[in-house]
Amino acid sequence: MKNLAFDFRQAETCDVACIGGGTAGVFASIASAKTGAKTLPVEKNGIPGGTVTAAGVNYPGLYYAWGKRIVGGPCWEAIKRTEALGGANIPPVKYQPTEWWLQQIDIDRFLFASVMDEMLLEAGVDVRYHTMIAAAEETGDGVELLLTGKEGLYPVRARRVIDATGDANVASLMGFETVRSEKLQPGTLRNVLEGYRYEDLDTRLIDENARKAVEEGRLKPYDFDFNGGGPSHTLANYKIDMHILVDEAADSRSKSRLEIEARLSLKRIIAFLKSQPGLEKLKAVYVADECGVRETCRIVGKETMTREKYVSGYLYPDAVSNAFYPVDRHMPTGISQEILKPERVPTISYRAMLPTESRFTAVAGRSISCDADTQSAIRVQAPCMAMGQAAGVAAALAAKAGCTFEEVNYRSLLEGLKAIGAILPHQFGKD
Repeated sequence: MKNLAFDFRQAETCDVACIGGGTAGVFASIASAKTGAKTLPVEKNGIPGGTVTAAGVNYPGLYYAWGKRIVGGPCWEAIKRTEALGGANIPPVKYQPTEWWLQQIDIDRFLFASVMDEMLLEAGVDVRYHTMIAAAEETGDGVELLLTGKEGLYPVRARRVIDATGDANVASLMGFETVRSEKLQPGTLRNVLEGYRYEDLDTRLIDENARKAVEEGRLKPYDFDFNGGGPSHTLANYKIDMHILVDEAADSRSKSRLEIEARLSLKRIIAFLKSQPGLEKLKAVYVADECGVRETCRIVGKETMTREKYVSGYLYPDAVSNAFYPVDRHMPTGISQEILKPERVPTISYRAMLPTESRFTAVAGRSISCDADTQSAIRVQAPCMAMGQAAGVAAALAAKAGCTFEEVNYRSLLEGLKAIGAILPHQFGKD
């Protein structure tokens, strides 16, 4: 690797390296290993699951569409294992729920993380938590990676790589083109509150006092999600919905600023609320370890998914997984939503996961190639898990055949997905 004094001839080797162990990365690693590849999962945190666990967004959705399950494979197995332990509340399936968010599955973060740990071990992978990517470069037959762990830097040679960082970090390190929206969706620091009875609160007074506090500079406008009507609507759920403005969050410096501002925002909010009648004993009994980030950058891929095709349920010729979540773009000026038309189930394009210049690198998760509105729908966990599985199978097949990701035979890819129990595009399963 250029300008680095590491002998890659002595590097650790693997068939597939998966950088990122969040909702896409965990199941990419499991699927890769199940397809026969020696797989190396790499995750910056000490826990798998990303937004579900570390960021506390523990309600992945949506696994069902029009009364039928559309996501299967290891990521559904993980849900069912967690349910068997008493850690997943799967709501009754409705054909067309009027409140689609109620179809999300409530997950116990600890149990889900332990189930994913167990499944990774069963798949035979050597998990590297507390590890990040430092450098990456495609070579003539694979990818040279420089990883940094608690013990320092060390080189790895991978035949194929999956970028599941959520921020296209690997793709960016390789110099592949990325794009970002002019205005990014805000971040949220998940929390749980106790110490009050909602029915005892004068919510109108609290909302009015919050608005005055913003006018006087004691609170910032984004401290409360006023698009939803002020503090009262979020206190009803014993939490604070925050919209922390994001200029950038794909690198460590900007992500650090976001985390700091989110905690300071929650601190201001709690101080304000404790001054309100009925909230004197309020306290935060849970605050997520990191901010939930909705959006950073996206790759420029060999296919770019669009809102029009997403909401129409377009079946991409190279579709590898299903999705079912409305367009849900959060912005400071409001939330742009579009519910899917009846019987329409969007699909994920395989080529949207491949950077235009890449040969041996695929991307899985919220940073695939799509427009901003589509990203707001496919960024949630269920479609990220499903596309992670697809990337894992594709990577294993590419490594075995010695071909590029683009050269992977599509029929073989579908057969590989079927072999691990995935539900293929528009082939809906039943429980």
